[in-house]
Amino acid sequence: MDQELKRIVEKIIKVEDNYLQEGRVVRFRPVEFIQRPLSKIVKIELEFENSKNNILVKVFKPKSSSLNHLQMMRERVQKDFEVTRSLHERFKSYPGYSVAEPVACFPELLVMVMMESSGENLRDLIINKATFYPGKATLHQLAEYSFACGQWLTIFQKITGDNTQKKLQLHDIIHDIDLRLSKLVAQCGDFFNPQLRRQVLTYLERQALLVTDPDLRLCGVHGDFCPSNILIHGKEIIVLDFEMFKVGSVYQDVTYYLRHLGTFLQKPTFRPKTISILRQALLSGYDKGIDATSPIFSLFKLRHIICHLVDILDASDGQPFHKRLFNKTIARRYIQGLKNATVDCHQPILSDPYVLLG
Repeated sequence: MDQELKRIVEKIIKVEDNYLQEGRVVRFRPVEFIQRPLSKIVKIELEFENSKNNILVKVFKPKSSSLNHLQMMRERVQKDFEVTRSLHERFKSYPGYSVAEPVACFPELLVMVMMESSGENLRDLIINKATFYPGKATLHQLAEYSFACGQWLTIFQKITGDNTQKKLQLHDIIHDIDLRLSKLVAQCGDFFNPQLRRQVLTYLERQALLVTDPDLRLCGVHGDFCPSNILIHGKEIIVLDFEMFKVGSVYQDVTYYLRHLGTFLQKPTFRPKTISILRQALLSGYDKGIDATSPIFSLFKLRHIICHLVDILDASDGQPFHKRLFNKTIARRYIQGLKNATVDCHQPILSDPYVLLG
C-alpha cells in the first residue's frame, strides 16, 4: 500500500472522526485495485473487534495539472459526495431500492470513500446468463431485474424532480448532437459524409417540432445509468456512481439504459429478441404507458447512439490493429443503421439503429 493511500485510510478509521459506525478498526489491508478511465478504486478490508467490512476508496484522475482544472475536480468530488449522501438518505423511504452508502470525502485529495455494497453486478449477470438461448426461468429473472431498474429510475426522478418552470431546450440538444456529427464527418468522412450529417440533422429538427410540452420536463439525471452501475442483492436494486449527476430531461436516463442494452448486440452471442425483452421490461417498470415511438424518444435515442459512435472511434486511438478493425466495423454498422433510421424524417425510430440494416 502506498503512503498516500495509507494516510487516507488512517484518516477514515480515526474513531474520533466518527466516519465508521462499527467501532475501532483493529487492522486493515487492500484487497483489490480497480483501474477505470477516470478514477482508481481500491477495496480496503477493515477488521473490527467483532466483524469485518470493506470500504472502496475512489481516487479521481485529473486530466490536467492546471490549477483551474484541479479546482474543478475538487468541486466535482464534493458534489458527487453530497449528491450520493442525499440520495442514500432519501432512498431509505423506498425498501428494495437504494444507493451505495458514502462514508467520507476529501476533495483536496480528490478522494471519495464508500461502503462496499453487497450484490452482483447486473452487467455481469447479463453477460453470464443472457447469451445464446437463455432458459425461460433465467430470462424471466433478468427481465424482473430490468423491471426493478425501471422502478428505481421512477423513484429517483420523483426524488429529484425539478419543481421550477424550467423546460428542456431542444435547440441545445440538437446543437450538442451536431457538434458530434461534425466530428464524425472530420474523423471518417469516407463513410460519414456531410450529406448524412444533413440528413440526420433534418430528421432531428423535424422530430423536435413534434415534441409536446409535457415531454420537456426536467429532473435529476444519473448520467451513466446502465447495468454496469447497478448491483442486484436479492430483490434489492443498488445504484452506484453519481459522478455525472445533473439536471436534465426525464428521458435521458431511460433512453441511455436502452442504448446500453443495445451494445450487447455488438457480440454475436446475444440475440435481438433477448435484448428486446430486457428493454421492454425496463420500460414497463419505468412507466407502463410510456410511448417509445414518441419524437422525444427518437431524439434521445439518436443522441445516445451518436455519442456512442464517437466514443467507439475515439477509443480506437492507440489500440492494436485487430481492435481498431473491430471498432471500425461496429462504427460502420451503426452509421448504416443511422442512415436507414433517418431517411424518412416523419417516421419514429422503432428500434436500435445498430440492427436497422434492411
